[in-house]
Amino acid sequence: MQRGYPGGRTLQAQQTLFGLRGRPSQEQLAASAAAIQAGAAQGEPISLSALARLYFAGFPAGNIPKNWAKARTVWEEAIGKGYLLAGNFLIAMYYYGYGGPADQAKAIALAKRLAGLGPFGEAFLATAYYFRVAGEPQDPKRACQLAQKSRDHLQGVTIYALCLLDGHLPGGRAQGYAWLLKAAAGGNDLAKSLAPEWEKRLTKEEVDEAKRLLPNLK
Repeated sequence: MQRGYPGGRTLQAQQTLFGLRGRPSQEQLAASAAAIQAGAAQGEPISLSALARLYFAGFPAGNIPKNWAKARTVWEEAIGKGYLLAGNFLIAMYYYGYGGPADQAKAIALAKRLAGLGPFGEAFLATAYYFRVAGEPQDPKRACQLAQKSRDHLQGVTIYALCLLDGHLPGGRAQGYAWLLKAAAGGNDLAKSLAPEWEKRLTKEEVDEAKRLLPNLK
């Protein structure tokens, strides 16, 4: 930052926003958002990705409205300028159609590029192998291995839950449904759509056991 790199200012601003530099005041929050916007205006890719995150969630302290279409566009600009990790956020946006049309083939292609760089890519690759998405071969064993590795991401949690529910991994259906409820509570669209269906397929004892397990899942 001291040498004039706008990305440095952005990283410091993010530390402030995340509370890593103490509890921020409204003035500090506004100043941090302004620093990120200034870096993005210069086309600095880390700043662009940070600004996209503010658009994705909305950031009233910086007068930044929630706008998924804008977030998607800005993340695309960031990855176009070489910041590959911006793709972590784009995978889900492409897969589920947040801020623009859904394109699962594009999502899975990007997930392949990001595999090994954190749970995002691996979670969606697990999805592709589990459901045969975007022309990928159906391979539950590989999908479940990736799901186990990517449980830091709710999409990975969802596929891990299905691996337990369908008997591809040991642990039982009650535990699988507990993980599915966890992902659904976190807002994962796939988990939210599958949880009611699975509740009908389980016994009352399995559902009750899942709800008992849910608070202590790790």
